[in-house]
Amino acid sequence: MHKHSTPAPRWRSLAAGLALGLSLSLFAGAAQAASFTFSFDNLYSVDELGADSNVRLTHDLGAGAYITGFQWDVVVSAFDPSFLSELTLDFTASNGVGVSFSPAGEAYESGELVSSGSVNLVNAGQAFTLGNDGLLHLEFHEFYDDDTGLPDGVWDSGTLTFQYVSAVPEPGTLALWAGGVLALAAVRRRRATPAPSA
Repeated sequence: MHKHSTPAPRWRSLAAGLALGLSLSLFAGAAQAASFTFSFDNLYSVDELGADSNVRLTHDLGAGAYITGFQWDVVVSAFDPSFLSELTLDFTASNGVGVSFSPAGEAYESGELVSSGSVNLVNAGQAFTLGNDGLLHLEFHEFYDDDTGLPDGVWDSGTLTFQYVSAVPEPGTLALWAGGVLALAAVRRRRATPAPSA
């Protein structure tokens, strides 16, 4: 007489397989491309970099995010005697590493300007990584302050888009993930092993 173990219901085996597949797909998608778009109206450009009067904004993109690209579609104005080329945006990690951008290029005149475009920061050698706080800092400022205490210009309206790659999990997270995958594999193997005969 042989004793037979009761086979696990099919849905349990299937669930273990699905969990293993889900774990694998989550790991594969852990470092993925993403983007953040910021829309604005009437951000004044007042003083040189670092001045208290400048507009500063901060966005959390996740610890270790790698900033790979930048796209803009903006309208800016410079007030006489300031030049359009002096309107500047710095976007940086908390340690100050980042990019300085002027939408008007070398427009040495006052007035209004519409500007749009994009840049692959990796190809330009300007890609950078955010710190453990995950913060991207934006500061709108003047390259040269022409009118002390008063705005030299304004970012009238537009959108700024930052492309980035989310960080790969830290070693501790990877260890937990690997342990979970091994445990699921062991469960599947145990269920697939036939029971010994008596």
